[in-house]
Amino acid sequence: MTLLRVQDRHGRGPWRPGLSSRWVDAFRTAQHPPIYDERPDWLDICRQAQSSGAHIGCAVDGMDALLSWFSPMELARLYDMGFRIVDASECDVLIRTPTQVVISSRLPLKKLPPAIGRAA
Repeated sequence: MTLLRVQDRHGRGPWRPGLSSRWVDAFRTAQHPPIYDERPDWLDICRQAQSSGAHIGCAVDGMDALLSWFSPMELARLYDMGFRIVDASECDVLIRTPTQVVISSRLPLKKLPPAIGRAA
């Protein structure tokens, strides 16, 4: 399964304070739980990986999972804002839940390759 991630040119994802109001569908009524609700130990795991110099982010298992987080219209808005879907399959998996994957990479996440044209 291909690990996919949505990020900007700096390697930052779209779920951050003040930004989601610009791209989230107005009619959205539900969302997957954040990682800290699914895994209370997430911070300790991420801190340990970061202490060894790893870059940390969230991804999902394939396009179906990506579309459970983002509607096609939300992805279009994010694309217009400079976000892209990238392939995080070469990253290490720190945490896997039914809805998301926390990844680590020795390289900055901004170096992840585009997922366009790859099997998702």
